[in-house]
Amino acid sequence: MIQRLPSAYVDLEPLAAEWSLPTEPQRAQRHQMARYAELELLYSTLLPRMPALLDDLNQKTFDTYDDADRRLLWLALSFVEAAVAVERFQCSDMPPGAFEAERFHIGEKVGV
Repeated sequence: MIQRLPSAYVDLEPLAAEWSLPTEPQRAQRHQMARYAELELLYSTLLPRMPALLDDLNQKTFDTYDDADRRLLWLALSFVEAAVAVERFQCSDMPPGAFEAERFHIGEKVGV
């Protein structure tokens, strides 16, 4: 069974079902597959909620997050990645002149 979001965010479950992905490579792949309208929906829905969402996540330390908190964090990370596409480039794929997304290889851990 999928762990739900914290109770204050249950209305975001439809977005979480698509965007609450635990790893950066998974989120990057989802972003690359998304239509721009999907990125805009994620962005416009979460933008006004981000201050409270971040305040709520900051009430705990990361090591004390439960599954619902982690799903909320992953949703927030997807928002951040979508925000660049929406605010800066207004497109879901790479802007003209940029490296193709397939050229980037995201690792699970870097320099630890």
